[in-house]
Amino acid sequence: MLKKFCTLTLPLSLLACSSPQDPSESNFADSLENYFEDNRACVGYEISFPFYLKKKDDVPHIMRAPRHRLLQMLVKNDILERREEGTQVSYQLTDDGRDVVYTEQDRRRTFTQFCYGEYELVDIIEIQKHNPKDPVRKLGVSYSYTLEDAEDWTADFAQALKGFNWKVAEDLEAADHPAKRRTTMHLTQEGWVHKEIWRKLKQSGRSF
Repeated sequence: MLKKFCTLTLPLSLLACSSPQDPSESNFADSLENYFEDNRACVGYEISFPFYLKKKDDVPHIMRAPRHRLLQMLVKNDILERREEGTQVSYQLTDDGRDVVYTEQDRRRTFTQFCYGEYELVDIIEIQKHNPKDPVRKLGVSYSYTLEDAEDWTADFAQALKGFNWKVAEDLEAADHPAKRRTTMHLTQEGWVHKEIWRKLKQSGRSF
């Protein structure tokens, strides 16, 4: 639930209350904090489990190196279990794996989200410049954040994804000191929301 903030302005006898639709630092901060409460630090990979391969394909071939590297890392950290079944190899989630993995599907593809920590907002750094007199439906917002409660395997995960996804490596740095990130905030009837929430609302057919 988005909050309303009231501030005293001159003259002191007047009390002005901001609206959730105002493009203010407090509204963007509230929206990001709400988003982080419901969304862990995760990265998606186009794969689903159990995942099956022919034994001859379960090798670090140049065309499959990123996937093979990721699978081996997940086995090493007890997130997946590798089983040989005749001419096939299967990779299946362990009990620990089910705690940090969930499946997300868009219109055409299935992604597995691997979650490795929690985001905590530090500060709103910059809001995209705009004319306050003009109505805006979306704005770029830069903010600083930290990564909290990072999983023990996060460093291995960042290394496994090296070369085609830098998000985990960037987040890993935020475990030691605040890091900067930029996102797009969209205006809805209830107030400002993170671009991922807006995307899901739009996919559901909700009007704004």
